[in-house]
Amino acid sequence: MGRISWKRWLAAGVVGGVFLLMFWVAVRGADVGGGRLGGWLAGYERANFDQNEFHRPTIEKFGEQWPRPDLRDYQSATTPGWHLALSLIRRVAGADWWTLRWINAVLTAGLLGLLAWACAARVSLGSAVALALPMVGSMYVFASGGWLVPDNAAWLLVLWVLLLGLKGVSSARGLVGAAVLLAALVFVRQIHVWAAAVLWASAWLGEGDRGGLMPGDADPLAAKVNRTGRSLLVAVPALLLLGGLVWLWGGATPPSFKSQHAAMNPAVPLTVLSVFGVLSLFFSGYLLPGLGARMRERGVGVMLVVIVGLLAGLAAAVLAESTWKDRVRDTGVWLIAKRFDWQVEGRSVVMVMLSGLGGAMLSAWACALGARERWLMLGAMAAFAAAHTANAMAWQRYYEPFSLMWLALAASMVGGAGTGGGSGGGKGAGGGSIAWSGPVLLALGLGALTVWSATKG
Repeated sequence: MGRISWKRWLAAGVVGGVFLLMFWVAVRGADVGGGRLGGWLAGYERANFDQNEFHRPTIEKFGEQWPRPDLRDYQSATTPGWHLALSLIRRVAGADWWTLRWINAVLTAGLLGLLAWACAARVSLGSAVALALPMVGSMYVFASGGWLVPDNAAWLLVLWVLLLGLKGVSSARGLVGAAVLLAALVFVRQIHVWAAAVLWASAWLGEGDRGGLMPGDADPLAAKVNRTGRSLLVAVPALLLLGGLVWLWGGATPPSFKSQHAAMNPAVPLTVLSVFGVLSLFFSGYLLPGLGARMRERGVGVMLVVIVGLLAGLAAAVLAESTWKDRVRDTGVWLIAKRFDWQVEGRSVVMVMLSGLGGAMLSAWACALGARERWLMLGAMAAFAAAHTANAMAWQRYYEPFSLMWLALAASMVGGAGTGGGSGGGKGAGGGSIAWSGPVLLALGLGALTVWSATKG
């Protein structure tokens, strides 16, 4: 136990330390007092714009208004928890902008370290580090840690809730802690209210896992209903908090940002699947051996499930208009659709193919995972995608970080199945000693994109 614990902490320290080192190299010599990071990151216009036009003014405004900040309208589309916390630190402790940026960077290191820490519980130290590195390289994660934006604080809380759901929460103390955590998450980013579904599903499924394509159902129905009923109460503080803000704003965002809120954006599911499908390819070293083992157990039924997933992904892209659009569909995989502009009746052939790939890969992961893990991870992805359909913008930065953490956790669970809980070298069901090469290659590729995006200006 002690050795495994040290392995987990070492993995967390290595991954978090890599990010902090990158952050320090990126911002040294920057104009921190003038409200911009400058230096090596000067060309990254999106994060610089978001910080200086939205989040820094909101922190400044709340800092001036304490102890009664005006939450009726402000310059951010998100709930105000992160801004309030930093504004209070700035006012009470006299923290300058440099200090606030380091606080945000440390939160990001905590996110990345927690992911590596969780993976190291099941796979080798090298695999755990490799699985977490793509998030370090992601331009969306790195920029959110380098600038004052609330995204990574929210992702840290999302990961924490997801890990709680995977572990299971049954004690009164645990349920209270989960309620506080979920409320904090919603207070930072309201769209992540979907995470409550993870805790509800966790309670319904219980803590057992008998494997196979369907979850074990040994618990009496009354026990499931009782557990789920208690877990429903966990979301009450978060829902009351969000409900109060919605009433105050007259909508799901502050009044200044109502144009970004849509009843439904049908392009979101196919974008999520497309991003997930492309990223999944780099984790195949962990997926394929586990999927092969499941096929030997279950035969042709596994392939049928994958085919159904493929067809569902294709349908998601065929039923919705899926062409590149400026400002609302203009990043990440949408740039591929723009570059290869093959269309049939307003449907991008590229996006249809990528969405089908995502559906097939998601089904393949579902088959390779254990029963309880399968339904929790599928439920998390479905709830995540459903919540984001309320956003008119189908931007990859909303989906890539979650896909990367989802894949890292899933790969560690599939990879750890053949290693005795991760104490071995990452062989067996985990895909052999070179399975880590895919995530490392992805991390290098994403890192190169981050450098290019940051320096092109």
